[in-house]
Amino acid sequence: MTKVRKNILLISIFFCVVIFPACFFSQVNLTNYPPSLDGLQSANCFDLLQDKNGVLWIATEDGLSRFNGTQFSAIRQKDGLSNDLIHDLEIFNADHILVASRGGLDMINIYNDSITNILPYLEFGEIGKIHYDSFSDQIHLYKKHVWDAKLFSANVETFHKVLNGTDFSISTNKTMIYKKLVTDTLQFQFEIDVFGKQKYLIIDKNDTIRLKSRQLIITDIFKYNGQMCAATSDGLKLLKR
Repeated sequence: MTKVRKNILLISIFFCVVIFPACFFSQVNLTNYPPSLDGLQSANCFDLLQDKNGVLWIATEDGLSRFNGTQFSAIRQKDGLSNDLIHDLEIFNADHILVASRGGLDMINIYNDSITNILPYLEFGEIGKIHYDSFSDQIHLYKKHVWDAKLFSANVETFHKVLNGTDFSISTNKTMIYKKLVTDTLQFQFEIDVFGKQKYLIIDKNDTIRLKSRQLIITDIFKYNGQMCAATSDGLKLLKR
């Protein structure tokens, strides 16, 4: 390669790696909300969701923060939560939010902030993940720090629990549903097998197809323009019927 070509190549790389990203991101308006006494509870945020009123709920290591678009408010252990270290949030029956924390499982009414302590730490432990399946009206709970395959396979019931959504009683359902997305009659479902590994299912009416996941890791699924999108280890996938 001649010296001129090398210089052209170096200039091209510099433009693509340095100049273009700087120009692109300089056009993005980023508003920062640092922790403060009357703002966000903590800089460590683990989950967030938006309720039907447009309010943003944020799980932090120092309580639950809410943001209505102009100001923050907080709900903490002193207000009735089981613990201030919150790992996961899930919408429950539209008017409530399920809160998974180091202290167990709580439920908050989005209108009056009333808190119900559903499952204390002593009965299950620190909860790291919630999935509410509205079709079966069941709440799937996963204990924090369970992804050791040997421990999981030997003590599945210790790490996974299912509650009935009507009265929060313990369900006999053993299927470990981690996440579910529904578009029309098509369902995409994350499950976890007895060895603690994820498996992916596509359910169309009475037909169930299991996707081979040796080469592909699916980290999340979501709806986009009425279709299913999957964030994977091999890029973004769009599932068309």
